[in-house]
Amino acid sequence: MATSTKFSWTNRIETATLKNGTGGGAPALDEVTPWLTTQVQNRDRGLVWQAAASLNVDFTLLAAYDVTYFAALGHRGAPSSAVGIASIEVFTQTGAYAAAGTWTTRGTITLGSGVRDGGLTIATQNVNSVRYAITATTAFTLGRLYAGTVEYDLGVVSSPGRIRRRISPRLDQRLAGGQIHLTTSGDVRWEYQLPFVDIDSTLWAKVLAAGSRTQSLLLIDRDASVYEAVPHDGTLSEQLDFDYPDTITTRLDLDTLG
Repeated sequence: MATSTKFSWTNRIETATLKNGTGGGAPALDEVTPWLTTQVQNRDRGLVWQAAASLNVDFTLLAAYDVTYFAALGHRGAPSSAVGIASIEVFTQTGAYAAAGTWTTRGTITLGSGVRDGGLTIATQNVNSVRYAITATTAFTLGRLYAGTVEYDLGVVSSPGRIRRRISPRLDQRLAGGQIHLTTSGDVRWEYQLPFVDIDSTLWAKVLAAGSRTQSLLLIDRDASVYEAVPHDGTLSEQLDFDYPDTITTRLDLDTLG
């Protein structure tokens, strides 16, 4: 069933404390130097954590925060053709972190071979600690773990609809006999065009907030799939159609990250 387009960009994991390897019953570390577990806390999905097997990854957020969205970003099997992480069950805890304490399951993020980003929406919960219970079929790398809120729900997919273009980065070389030699040079990504025609100031403010981002955001599409994305070329046009009350026509263009 179709839902609306949503955006998230405040990630509480960035400022959280990793508990793995700290003792007291906390999970052990599984990492390969220099691809450390703490690298899932930075904003660079290309600076990855590498691990070999299923494990729990625990964070304390250092305070209680409302959380509505969890994600795993920049996932890849090792080697890249392998499954890597099959799924991540997310658990939360209130109060002070206790490894052997009560954890409440919030749902499962599905990943697998070729799936780079996966997410999970929940009803608002007040969260102090998060456990990511990773089920890995093979070794894997992971760019980011995410726990935050949905800052903006547009209430619509777009208006009147959206266009997106799937891009398989490659180099095309035309040979002398007319044949084409193709070389794949990166990950599949999408270009999104989200038009909005004659919208009111409330919806325009949400579109403007997303289009003004100077860092990546999470685009949660109509089918609940999630992509880490950036505004295309850093621009956003605005056409004033009518005033008193204002109505705006615009288009939000986003590039997802491979």
